[in-house]
Amino acid sequence: MSYVIYNKATSKILCKKDGSKYYKTEVAARAGLTRASNGARTAPAKTINKDDYAIAESSVYYSGIEKTETVINLMSGKPVVQSVNTPRCLDTSSNLYWSM
Repeated sequence: MSYVIYNKATSKILCKKDGSKYYKTEVAARAGLTRASNGARTAPAKTINKDDYAIAESSVYYSGIEKTETVINLMSGKPVVQSVNTPRCLDTSSNLYWSM
């Protein structure tokens, strides 16, 4: 069982400083959210509003909370539905995907 911190409006996952996005316990996730809101995770100018984020168990998040977005494939011009958490290197609507 693992936990994620996500934005309530966009459902994007808040990554840890090391790039990972999962916490082993809910207590650890709450501590991570507190650190991020206090600016310990990022530069002081990039602190987050703690009220805009929530914590969920990862299986619950992926089965019912995570949103999708429709983007246009650069090569075919057809719409593609993908997760809002799709990394840019795997996003078919970005030049980075097609230049690799």
